[in-house]
Order: sequence, then structure tokens, then C-alpha cells
Amino acid sequence: MRCLAAFALVLVSACAKADSAPTADAADTTDASPCTGQPWHEPVEVTCDGLDNDCDGTTDNVTVPPVWYADADGDSHGDPGVRVLTCDAPTGHIASGDDCDDTQPLVHPGAAEVCDGLDNDCSSATSEVCSSGCVVRVRSDDNRRYLFCAIAATFTAAQGRCVAEQFRLARMDDQAENTYVRTTTNTAVGAVNVWLGGTDVGVENAWRWDDGAQFWQGGSGGTPVGGLYENWDSGEPNNDANEDCAELRTTSLWNDVACSVTRAFVCERY
Repeated sequence: MRCLAAFALVLVSACAKADSAPTADAADTTDASPCTGQPWHEPVEVTCDGLDNDCDGTTDNVTVPPVWYADADGDSHGDPGVRVLTCDAPTGHIASGDDCDDTQPLVHPGAAEVCDGLDNDCSSATSEVCSSGCVVRVRSDDNRRYLFCAIAATFTAAQGRCVAEQFRLARMDDQAENTYVRTTTNTAVGAVNVWLGGTDVGVENAWRWDDGAQFWQGGSGGTPVGGLYENWDSGEPNNDANEDCAELRTTSLWNDVACSVTRAFVCERY
């Protein structure tokens, strides 16, 4: 009888311990080290939580990790065709994979449709509308986009039109670009003088492009700044009657003219 009583006591004690043992999920969510001295653990990793939940010596080797999409153009919309499966997002990757062109930051679902020849909002149902007299051209050697407008506008009005379409008034960086803009203006707008993005409105004789970079210091006898390109006509800029804005003449040379006069203009995305 004493033996039977002792056996019953051991059995009851074992059952009590089994009933009180924590489940695998409970142990893994409350214990920072589920594999340390514990007989229970998850059979496979299922969540990215920084723990080795299946006790195989590797942290977060989950069976189905999150998907991250490459965002090469930095517009917070990833390329659905370039993805990585891992717990932590690699540099340059995001959770959204709905971009239709990951080379253009102004192209993604929800973007405003502007006059640039691109499907900005990734929807063929939205039509691109350009101001009358404006046409988009893409330079073949570097794919840079320009907007050529035959609209006669003051310098300030031309700036505003460019900004509205996500451009700036054109900046000439070298002779090849200057030649391209002049030649394309002749065919897209006509053989007319056009506004460029250069001005010394802020500080007299300190000529800057529309993005703030100074390219010229002084009048007609001045000097280039920072090694930047210039193509002033002979005797220019001369500030005759307070001329503070740059135009591209039909000769391909530059001239300063009063910002209040009206000209056709060239916008550039840079």
C-alpha cells in the first residue's frame, strides 16, 4: 500500500508540472533568451523580433521574411521588379513596391501630372497638358529634359512657368549644351532670343544660375567663377539701363537685358 501511495503522489506531481509548463509561444514572447535552459521553443522562426526563437543558433532566420523594394530614385515608391526578402530593410529599400519608373523621382502613383513627357502619376488615364506654345524635348546623349516655350514672358513669369512644371530656367554647363539649346530652340520655338536662367538681380555683377550657382563676376571684363562655363557676347554683360537677366541670342552668344522685357524661354530639369 505504501508503494502504491508513493507512486500516486509522483504521478500527481508530474501532471501538475506539465499543466503549469508555459507554451512555446508564451515562453518566446516573454523570455529574452528562449533557448537558455528552456526545453520549449518554436519549431520555425515566424517573426522578426531579434530572437533565435527556433534555437538553431541563428537569429531571425524566418521562413517568410518581409519584402523590401529598391527605391533608386528616392521618391518613397519602390521598384516591384527589384526586391529583397529579409527582416531588416537594406539601404535604399522600402516596403512599398508600386513605382512604374524607378529612375524618375517625379514619377510614382499620386504624383502631379506636369508637362515633361512622362507619365508622372503612373496612370494612362491621366492626360498630360502643356501650356500652349510649350514642347518637351529630351537630349539624346544624356536624357536631360527641357521645356521650350514660345510664350513671350518676363524673366520672373518665365521662372514661374518653369517651376510650375517642375523645371528651372535653363543653365548652360558647356558648349555642347549651349549648342543643343540654341539648335533645338530654332526648330521648337523659332529663331528668337530666349531667356536663360542667369541673373545678377541679387548682387550686381555677381551672375548666378537659377539654382544659385555663381558663374560670372563683373561686367564685360569680368571673370568666370568656379571654372563654370560662360558664353557672353563681346562687350557683355554691360548692364546698360540696369540689365540684370541673361538671354540666349540667335548667334548662340549671351546678352544681358532688362528682366521686364518679354522673351520666349527654355526650362531645364537639373
